[in-house]
Amino acid sequence: MAPVQSNTPALPWDICEEIINAFWWSLVTNRDRTKFMVASSLVSKTWRDLYMLISLRDIHITRPKFATNMMYIGTDLFRFEYEPTLNERAGPLVRSITWHMEYSASRACTPEEVAERGMGGCVNVCMYTLNNFPDMFPNLRRVRLEYRNYPYADLFHNLRLYHLPPIIEAVDVRYRFDENVSEEVMDLQRREQDLTHFAPWELKNVREMSIIGGTKAVAKELLSHTPKLKQLIIDRHCASKLRIRANVDDPKYCRVTLV
Repeated sequence: MAPVQSNTPALPWDICEEIINAFWWSLVTNRDRTKFMVASSLVSKTWRDLYMLISLRDIHITRPKFATNMMYIGTDLFRFEYEPTLNERAGPLVRSITWHMEYSASRACTPEEVAERGMGGCVNVCMYTLNNFPDMFPNLRRVRLEYRNYPYADLFHNLRLYHLPPIIEAVDVRYRFDENVSEEVMDLQRREQDLTHFAPWELKNVREMSIIGGTKAVAKELLSHTPKLKQLIIDRHCASKLRIRANVDDPKYCRVTLV
């Protein structure tokens, strides 16, 4: 396909922004998200410009190759051909990074057998790089792990947060499973594990945490290593297991929001 022409009819700026933002944070498959990323440079100049700003502010990584491109953005190795003004300020635009850990419910092998060759290893390498080169994205404050059809304990077994950069103030961990996941797999996932002392890290700078779709063991271990937490967003089922209640603003305590 040819690049967007200057005479391409422009869509209203606010409508483009609303559509892109809505899709950007929707629960879609990695395949659909990748298609959206590729197609967004071909709609119109207005759409492309807005997509660039939104996708840089909140980066979504669906494949290891995307992580490589993200790292280039934080250096002088990446050049924007159509938007040269972004070359000097692309890194400072980044506010959050989301890794999508997706696994097919129909595959015979387990995620652990393939994780380190794909997105699993990608998360660890990215965290390590960001931890050692904090100037790449000086305004990065939030990281998010989106698990789909993944074991709950992957976060701890594979040390996903071990190299969490000290500039990160918010951590978001979310789990979900497809409807076609077998009952045997779901029964195994629902089985509570004792994850006490599984986390070899201290999230000393994290002030906000979201735990959606997790288990009591996952939430308990994460919270036990976040001593300065000021805001917790957690799903009602997990909160009930931990006997956590929603509360009002109080600077002396952590604010809890149930979803």
